[in-house]
Amino acid sequence: MTLKKVDNDPIRLLQMMKYGAQVARKGSKWVVVVCPDEVHGNCNDIMASMAMEGLPSSGRTLSFPEGGKLTLVGESSKFQTEDPFYVLFVGWNNGKSKEVMHKWRERATGVVQRSL
Repeated sequence: MTLKKVDNDPIRLLQMMKYGAQVARKGSKWVVVVCPDEVHGNCNDIMASMAMEGLPSSGRTLSFPEGGKLTLVGESSKFQTEDPFYVLFVGWNNGKSKEVMHKWRERATGVVQRSL
């Protein structure tokens, strides 16, 4: 059996994206969702559906009235900020590159974790 590099299960992606939004909302935090490039399209569709719920959006970032925000980036996306953020990894499987995840962990204030 071959281990898949990514987890593209739409239910799990939706659950994790909604969890990231909940953490951002309740904690007034900036949560940056980092996903493998292979699942970015599906995660982007989920973000678009969340934006259709009336949340202010600036492309890849949703802002919540409570003060938090949620940003979606692919693993190879350019992302520059000096502001503190928390990272949430969505769509990753054990076979995917640990170097990519390490790079994001180093830049983040903290890591949002949830087991499903």
